[in-house]
Amino acid sequence: MMHHDCLLAFIIQANTNSVHYRRMMRNTKPASPMQKPISGCGCIYLHLFTSVGGPQIWNGEEMGMWGGDDPDPRKPLWWKEMSFAPETRTNYQPGPKSYDSVGFNQQHFDWYKQLIALRNKHSVLRRGDIAFTETNNKLVVYKRFDGKQTIWVLLNAGNTEVTAQIPAGDYTNLLTGIKQKGGAVAVPPLQGVVLQ
Repeated sequence: MMHHDCLLAFIIQANTNSVHYRRMMRNTKPASPMQKPISGCGCIYLHLFTSVGGPQIWNGEEMGMWGGDDPDPRKPLWWKEMSFAPETRTNYQPGPKSYDSVGFNQQHFDWYKQLIALRNKHSVLRRGDIAFTETNNKLVVYKRFDGKQTIWVLLNAGNTEVTAQIPAGDYTNLLTGIKQKGGAVAVPPLQGVVLQ
């Protein structure tokens, strides 16, 4: 779960060896992790907005900002109307300096807006109970329920598509609006499915 003391989700994804790092660690990558698609963080954000508690967004994450531990995350916000010079790494890695483009990420911003709208529309995501039905390897399945409605959340943190089991029935994918059957549900890699 992201909160005000967590690193940016992009950096967690790019640095799977450690959450916090010391400035002199040579294997840390606080530069842009955009070599991996934004959808790679889809599970993190989907869990943030469908789990228990109030989601907290770290300074600029909704704009697609990235950075390492202090002082790297303390950057000016990447407002849509502004342009920025390319940024050089500050992580003491040997070799020539490399530069990354810096700027507002509309695709990432729209994803946040969709998740906020989903949470606002369905009170069960804000106030309902939670029950985990599967936590197997990199697949997590849970339901949010309150006596009036039930929403199933299926998260795949792996690199290959997996199949999750939920009760049979007719469902609507709340992220796409597409109707689908329950039972065995395919979950794309590094993404999630929300069904009602």
